[in-house]
Amino acid sequence: MTGVVATRWKFLGGAALGAAVLALAPAAQAATTCERWDISGPWTVVQDNGAHADIVVTQGDTIILGNARAAAYQGGSLDGTLVGSDLKFTIYWNSGANTSEYYARNDIGDYVGTIAQTGRITGTTTKQGHPETHARWYSNKAMGCARWVTPAAAPAAGNAKTGKVLGRTYAPPGSAPARPMTICQRAIDAAERNSPTYEALKRECLSQH
Repeated sequence: MTGVVATRWKFLGGAALGAAVLALAPAAQAATTCERWDISGPWTVVQDNGAHADIVVTQGDTIILGNARAAAYQGGSLDGTLVGSDLKFTIYWNSGANTSEYYARNDIGDYVGTIAQTGRITGTTTKQGHPETHARWYSNKAMGCARWVTPAAAPAAGNAKTGKVLGRTYAPPGSAPARPMTICQRAIDAAERNSPTYEALKRECLSQH
């Protein structure tokens, strides 16, 4: 840790340390990203032209399948892919009254969307074969994350060569031992280093104030 951070801590006591821990929370969480989104189950595609579709999704590794319902159609099926936060799928609507009319009157909608860090999906849809018929859409709920990841911080060049522990400095031989860090100070240090121990230290810090 730097001398600037250590100096700031000397002026923080009790409740102030707790507030500092909370203030650092967004920065620590911002470094965490979703590696695998879970869009399975029922949810609704809401379009800005007033239309909406209720869909039920079955999710594989990257392939998604499902079925759809909408007031203007006699049901439908969907298939597509989800790679990272990029979603693409097609809904094949059945608008015919019988088998002979199905293929002649079937409408097909292509959907492209992106999942934000909040879990909400937004994107655009186009009627296949009719690019002039399009709309923007969003999911009616936020999706869950099946796997969160926190990128590991790259070691400093100096520490990589000397083998020193990141975030620590060593006092010269014979100097007075440093004052132990409090739980709240350790939480602040963990947050600034994006350490996985941050959440546990934060809870322990806040429980003391």
